[in-house]
Amino acid sequence: MKAASHPVSIRLDLQLKRRAAAFARRRKVGLTTALRMIISEHLDAAEAASDLDAALQWQRERAWSALERWERGDAEELTLEDLRAAHGIALGAKRRR
Repeated sequence: MKAASHPVSIRLDLQLKRRAAAFARRRKVGLTTALRMIISEHLDAAEAASDLDAALQWQRERAWSALERWERGDAEELTLEDLRAAHGIALGAKRRR
């Protein structure tokens, strides 16, 4: 079943309308469908960028926290074997999903 749609009226300057029409021709769809596609793709990209920014911020915070622990001497030393074991566990957990 198709979701109810609500019409929206917008004004496009001639240059923007030409660009949208060219996009529609390349995709072999109508102008209205092309505009919906453009809006949807733009919103998806904006949400993905927002998620990426949040992930990068989280990583930065974790890195600074780890550096501060190391500078205070609170971080424990790991051997290469410890790292390999943790890596193996992480890979095993990923395979089980």
